[in-house]
Amino acid sequence: MFSSKEIIKFQFSQKQAEFIIQDLGYYAVYIHAKKFKLLPTKWIPKVHSVSVSKEISIQNISFFGVRTNGLDSGKMERFGFEIETPGKYTIQIAEGEFASTRWRRKLEEAIIPAGLFSPSDLKDVFISIRKGPSLLQKIFLFPQLFLAFIGLFGIVFTSIFIANPNAFDEVNTKNIQIENSF
Repeated sequence: MFSSKEIIKFQFSQKQAEFIIQDLGYYAVYIHAKKFKLLPTKWIPKVHSVSVSKEISIQNISFFGVRTNGLDSGKMERFGFEIETPGKYTIQIAEGEFASTRWRRKLEEAIIPAGLFSPSDLKDVFISIRKGPSLLQKIFLFPQLFLAFIGLFGIVFTSIFIANPNAFDEVNTKNIQIENSF
């Protein structure tokens, strides 16, 4: 899920790019920038199939989007779309925003003090398209992560018990003493 194949990467200021998709499935639009800089927020991608002359429906996935950070930069999944026909496509960066994106932006503006971060220089902001997991796969990831956490929790307690078999005896004797004192 966190390492996906990059199809294309271009500067945000370029506003349009062509790319070829050979595999069917889900693709994500990422924004890359330097950390601690304000990103452009009032934009949406428009993906168009050149091969079949059709506009592709865009999904707003900003709450479930994958985020990864390096030392000085990061990338964040902002939008997604499904490809049903391999071929040549174009992506165009247009002004606009989804209602949920507008709500999230207003919430961020209310929480983060004005002037705390400087705006990003658009030459340092990039857009990329990557092959990725669908929204449904991401939703099913949460129970898997929970089970992994429970498994790690069990491994830690088992390791403690193996290293010191009497590690939990004091806890049990205190409970027994409290029960007997009533």
